[in-house]
Amino acid sequence: MTDLAARPHGRLVRVRDALTPREWARAGAMAATIIGLNVLGWGMLAAVVGSHYHITRTEIFGFGTGILAYTLGMRHAFDADHIAAIDNTTRKLAGEGKRPLSTGFFFSLGHSSIVFVLALLLNFGIRALDDQVRNGSSGLHTMTGIIGTGVSGTFLYLIAALNVVVLAITGLSVFVAFFIGTVEILGLIEQEYQLGGGFWTFMGNFDINKAGFVVVGVFVLTWAVALAVWHFGKIEQKWDTAKAAAPD
Repeated sequence: MTDLAARPHGRLVRVRDALTPREWARAGAMAATIIGLNVLGWGMLAAVVGSHYHITRTEIFGFGTGILAYTLGMRHAFDADHIAAIDNTTRKLAGEGKRPLSTGFFFSLGHSSIVFVLALLLNFGIRALDDQVRNGSSGLHTMTGIIGTGVSGTFLYLIAALNVVVLAITGLSVFVAFFIGTVEILGLIEQEYQLGGGFWTFMGNFDINKAGFVVVGVFVLTWAVALAVWHFGKIEQKWDTAKAAAPD
């Protein structure tokens, strides 16, 4: 009974000791920033709704619009190229002996900052930009699509190649990065050169957004299998026993 009662406490101690005080402070600062930005954003929305901001004579900017934007942003977090980029970068830094606690935080902060700046420009009445954003076939959409997809695909290839050297810690991540990078590059080629045929049609219509949910599902399944192996294979106990038996 004493041993069973001590297990939860021991786990809490291991969780606490998993990070240094400085790392816990960094994690706390990131959490506070995220909470603060959410409070600021919803507070600004409440202020706008309270002043009855009209988009047109018949359309009012309300909480429904804000909730839609918020949930679409959360949906955007499951884009396969984002997940692959963050995962591979994290594993690369971890392979170098670093503690990449803030990789995803700064990736999302940088990404959302671009969206925020664009929204500010639209808000201040840059009508030419407004027309470009509304038109899905505009020069802005075309140019940003080429640049964004090209940079994303190239980065995924690069980070996957760097992670090949530690393929046994990172095999799944390398495969995902190469796969998503290939789909992005081939889809861009099909779009720009209007290539025909079944293969190019498939590449052009491949939904990179839905693939993100598949990637997350594979990661969760892999984590669950690894956890089951660790638990039922008594990996931690065997590790502790081998460590205790090793000569000083």
